Amino acid sequence: MSVSSAKLIQSRTIEFCKTINNWTSNRKSKAKIIYYANISIGIIQTFSSIFIFILFSLFSIEVISIDEISLGNTVLPHKTSEFIFYTILIFSGTLLLISGPFKLFLSRETKTLGI
Repeated sequence: MSVSSAKLIQSRTIEFCKTINNWTSNRKSKAKIIYYANISIGIIQTFSSIFIFILFSLFSIEVISIDEISLGNTVLPHKTSEFIFYTILIFSGTLLLISGPFKLFLSRETKTLGI
């Protein structure tokens, strides 16, 4: 092996290492963006569930009330419309209350694992 071919191999190896280094730094910045986006989504989900339960409590103490729901030609009476609305609020609030902290937990665990 001549000196020129050894220098060529060395320069190619250095270029390859620089490329790998750039790729991993870009990968780390993308992972950081994804991590903070997941944290933000988890916090928004948790606050949304709190808002939904506050809204539910306002409906249950009748600060806000629903008289009827009309779907085209069908009109649902007061009690039926309240039941449907309460059910939707409780279901979505519970789902968000579970998924928000779970997303925060998964984001934290993913970061500690270095994925």
